[in-house]
Amino acid sequence: MSVVLGDVIHPDQTCGIPGRKITDSLVLIRDTICYARDRNIRLIVLNLDFEKAFDRVSHQYLFREREPVSPVRGLAIGEPTTVWRNVNHPALPNRLRDLSWMTAHEILPVRSVMHSRGMGANPTCPRQGCGAHETVRHVLWDCTAAGDQWATAGSLQFPYLPAGEVLTAQLVLYGVSPKKVPPALFQKQWLTLSAIKDAIWTSRNLLVRKRMLIPPVAVIRMAAATLKVVVAAGGRPRTQPQRSLASVPIRTWEPEPHN
Repeated sequence: MSVVLGDVIHPDQTCGIPGRKITDSLVLIRDTICYARDRNIRLIVLNLDFEKAFDRVSHQYLFREREPVSPVRGLAIGEPTTVWRNVNHPALPNRLRDLSWMTAHEILPVRSVMHSRGMGANPTCPRQGCGAHETVRHVLWDCTAAGDQWATAGSLQFPYLPAGEVLTAQLVLYGVSPKKVPPALFQKQWLTLSAIKDAIWTSRNLLVRKRMLIPPVAVIRMAAATLKVVVAAGGRPRTQPQRSLASVPIRTWEPEPHN
């Protein structure tokens, strides 16, 4: 055992394969769950070795340790620190924190990510007529559907969206903007942006899993409902707010017949 133990268990007990990080296990578990769910495969996830502390690491520890070293592509020097601070913003409930964390790492289970891991056959956007690779940025910002949803969510609908300022990908995805915003105002703005991203991501999943086309107005009402629940919680334990579809007609997409 002593001959091979060093190749199986890392000395600091944080990973079992050379070159892997502790967060990779979370990504693999998430991908496996999504793979089984999309294919209606029964799955049981077992958490073994309950006594070993290295099996359970707090999010706060990960954020604190990774903040100064984790790069975010496309950002200037110093801005990644702002990103990781926003990911762990105390105003966000757990679900929105997780969404922000996976967005910053570009590991949401979009088609391009699943395809790169050998768990999806098609990396392209599931929306009709798009054809672009479905990346994290594409789903939440670049896709025409996302553009329609952000256009529906104006400052009149959400008062804490930056009125008179054009939304940018860096502001929407990471909360990074050259404009200085007071902390109290940014907290409400970032919570609003995160709730809208969560609704956009939910609408995408409904399309992929249930072939449901959610109108932009229903997506924005979903975001408004999430905001209402979070604000009503007033800083109490960050339970996941109930997703609800507003009373807006929802169309089920049917594929066009092949000639």
